[in-house]
Amino acid sequence: MFRTGSGGLRWLAGRTVVAVLAALLAGCALSPERPEVAAASAALTTRQHQVAEAAAKAVTGRRLWFAGFAMNSTSQAFQGDLELVSRVFSQLGGPTLRYEHSNELQTTALRYPFAGPEALAETVKRIAAQARTDDVVVLLVSTHGNKKVLSVNAANKEFAPLTASQLARALAPLGDTPTLVLLSACYSGSFLPELTRDTRIVLTAASADRSSYGCDYRSRNTFFIEEMFEHRFDPRLSLRQLAIQGHAQIAAREAAQKLLPSEPRLRVGTRVDWLADRPLKDWFLSP
Repeated sequence: MFRTGSGGLRWLAGRTVVAVLAALLAGCALSPERPEVAAASAALTTRQHQVAEAAAKAVTGRRLWFAGFAMNSTSQAFQGDLELVSRVFSQLGGPTLRYEHSNELQTTALRYPFAGPEALAETVKRIAAQARTDDVVVLLVSTHGNKKVLSVNAANKEFAPLTASQLARALAPLGDTPTLVLLSACYSGSFLPELTRDTRIVLTAASADRSSYGCDYRSRNTFFIEEMFEHRFDPRLSLRQLAIQGHAQIAAREAAQKLLPSEPRLRVGTRVDWLADRPLKDWFLSP
């Protein structure tokens, strides 16, 4: 089914390890299938919407909308990616409205609403309804993956995956709003045909036929997000420059560990060259 993206191990081959971990964590993992837990997640979602919408009305000029989804509870790397990227964009110096969803590794109390296809689609709809013509949207999805599918796992249980066509439909309400899509998952390059658009930048952790790495059980971040947004990260660099730097660092890290190269991908729409080539610290300036 899905691959772990760690050392090229197949997700299917890792089922025994996952089953053991699931058994150990079963007593402290909150499942969205429990009505009271689903209600708590919905309350957190409502609160995020209220905070973001109130903040959006209070500011003028360009706003950045961040929507992050850590969709797998089998590694803390996915939530680590969410928190790192959210922090980076919120520190650029302009108004950033944040939506954060995570299927946490283990928990006795929810800190984030659950992350899944429905939550993603609803969040994008809310952003699209409020976005101004000069706003920018950043969407992150971090999880395990396979060709044209992204894993959705909560409380150590696998749910129906997010497909490439589903993600494309979910993003459609944004129309021509400049959008950056970050996909940290194995085989995430397979999403490029569905996601490519003139007003969209897409960065994927791997090509269409390669695994990505850094999503072991206790990993802090995936290689892709860590090398893009932490190691040597500099907001004076443009997104294109950060991609070149990050991809080189990923390749060196993979070579040192004798891993098959993941070959991350960057696709820049013709109408957002200005965004890809502008230093991140200047994203809030007028085009």
